[in-house]
Amino acid sequence: MRDHVTLALGAVLNLALGGSASPQSATTADTAAPEAITLRAIRDDLTPTLTRWVGENAESTTFSRSFSPRLGEETPGHVAAAMCGTVNSGYWAAFRSLNQLQSLPDLDAPMGEQAFGYRWPACLYVRQGQFEEVIRDQFASHVYLDATGSPGLPNTRAHFFSKSGIANLGDVKPGDVLKFGFYTLPVEITPKAGVPDFMDSLGDKAKTVSTKAKSVYVAPPPRKVSGRIVTVMDVTPPDCVGKSGALYDPKALLEAYRWRLSYPRAKVDVVVVDNGFFGARRDAAGLQFGTWFDKRFFEVDAEADSDTLTIGPTLEGDEPLKPFNYENGFAQDYAPDAFSGHGTHVVGTVTGDRASHAAEIYGADPDNTWLKVSVVPFAPGTADIPEQSLGQFDKALLQLKLAPAAIVNMSLAYNGDVKAKLEDVIQFRPKTLFIVAAGNDRLPLETSGVEVYPASLGRMANVLTVAAEDGAGNLTEFTNRGASVVTLAVAGCNIDSTLNGITSASQSGTSQSAPLAVRIGALAARKGVPVDHLKRRLVLSGDLLLGMLSKDPTGAIQLTKFTAQSSVPVGSRLRLNPVIALLSNDDVVAYRDETGAHVVVGQLTQHDQGPPCGEDTRDFKGVLAFKRADDQTAFCYWRFEWDRPQRVTTRPADELTIEVTGELDANGVVAPASGSRTVKLDKVWNLVLSESNMNLND
Repeated sequence: MRDHVTLALGAVLNLALGGSASPQSATTADTAAPEAITLRAIRDDLTPTLTRWVGENAESTTFSRSFSPRLGEETPGHVAAAMCGTVNSGYWAAFRSLNQLQSLPDLDAPMGEQAFGYRWPACLYVRQGQFEEVIRDQFASHVYLDATGSPGLPNTRAHFFSKSGIANLGDVKPGDVLKFGFYTLPVEITPKAGVPDFMDSLGDKAKTVSTKAKSVYVAPPPRKVSGRIVTVMDVTPPDCVGKSGALYDPKALLEAYRWRLSYPRAKVDVVVVDNGFFGARRDAAGLQFGTWFDKRFFEVDAEADSDTLTIGPTLEGDEPLKPFNYENGFAQDYAPDAFSGHGTHVVGTVTGDRASHAAEIYGADPDNTWLKVSVVPFAPGTADIPEQSLGQFDKALLQLKLAPAAIVNMSLAYNGDVKAKLEDVIQFRPKTLFIVAAGNDRLPLETSGVEVYPASLGRMANVLTVAAEDGAGNLTEFTNRGASVVTLAVAGCNIDSTLNGITSASQSGTSQSAPLAVRIGALAARKGVPVDHLKRRLVLSGDLLLGMLSKDPTGAIQLTKFTAQSSVPVGSRLRLNPVIALLSNDDVVAYRDETGAHVVVGQLTQHDQGPPCGEDTRDFKGVLAFKRADDQTAFCYWRFEWDRPQRVTTRPADELTIEVTGELDANGVVAPASGSRTVKLDKVWNLVLSESNMNLND
């Protein structure tokens, strides 16, 4: 689309006219070249007032005979359309003003010799009409981005493509045709008064165009792309509609964290590798964070000068990538959307908002806490990852000087060309857990030829690839899957966080699932779970998945319940249970008897009376976890193959005994209890050993 228009402009002003030079700015030859800026309209309702203001406050263009010897044969209307697309009255008002004309020439008549004396006002390119684009992938947002330079929001994209006859843009597929009424192009403009003053005034003018979206987007410079961010779903997926994003009861999580918190770690590092951060900016007073974020959660050098304070490394290149997106080409009043604000949403999911920062978890010191977050900007607020990023990943992690307990969140997608490079970075850090998003493309990652990295590295000991479940125990329809590489499912529907560091925003996708797992993993590491055992703790603490969502032939969402015969596309068959994951210093037994359901914690004094786990030589004492489904199908997780469950049948004599120190109430809140309980194994639906007992089985 853009190349076609660029050629049209060249045909009018140069190529078809036989010239070879370049058009000239209206500045004189002995004046130093002023600073230019690239701007792009992202709406088509630019007012004549705004158009005239741009034309009169930016340098105009003149065309010489050497550049366009046949320009006189063209009409003013044709030249203006080639430069600006659809031209409104504000452009011609600026044209009259710049050329000191009492009246306009005939816009449809050849200009003759006058063509070489005219000054052509600068303008934002917007072309209106009836246009169509054939979908090349599954995302209408990609066409919107190409047409407007902005990812947009679901409602703006729905309006933009409203004439396409597609009810749900989340259902588009390759080959579908999208129809729209305008597109824009980036243009280079040289302000007369300098870029800062121009942008300040432009911001005021642009705000009069629409209260819902900015009219002008400051386009970042193009970069070679090598991967992409696993972005949120284009619209709320149908399998997430009406689903709660709540992963846990806050009080239940707090009490589970506090339960037997004996020797907490002094520091846990979390690194978010994503597309930068809108939650803070630098000024003369230092780092200023949005109200969602608490400065003490970020690894900041308190001794640094205000202009060098940072929350992560800068990735060098022709266009450096900085952790602060307002320094990556975005205007200071830019409002992040679901795509550009993706990395901010991930960080906000890891930390939670200020209201969730309980002193019992993070301490009362307003300037410091044990959790430290760093941002590695693989992309500058875009979905595409520049080529420079991956080559500097190892260096960036070295610069951060991570604590012994460190977790890296990665919502990225590369093809197989980068496998060896990623493996090298990850293998070099066996004590760091890399939690990665499986992706939202419905792909079977274990199928030959289907490679998405780092998700496809889920077999590595320190990589945990997570799929998305709907918060009710069912795999979402959109999530990537694959039992050999995807080990755990985590809630991924309507997860609340922030895009701008101030207001809340709910998003869905596996890139919301991953930071939720990171958040719980960081709490477990704080309680003393070794990072090289953290993957096992998060997985084995989980509950069995109940089913999988899919679309029927009409496109409606349907649920298929898992049975003993089901091939579950998550290796462990489990979904994250945050509360059980944090009760890591106790054995946990959940069972049902004639009085109801019970979840107790304490110390197992007998748990060797159970069936062999898959093979006769695998006695039950070597089982680290045991799960039972609603249909009574039971699975054991043996010590040396804990991520590959074995189906077992319990016997009438099988039982276990636990010395109880606590019990969970109906809301999952643990409280002190006592006594010894002997429970038949056929009544147990969840058994998870304490971290110390798991380690004894290693």
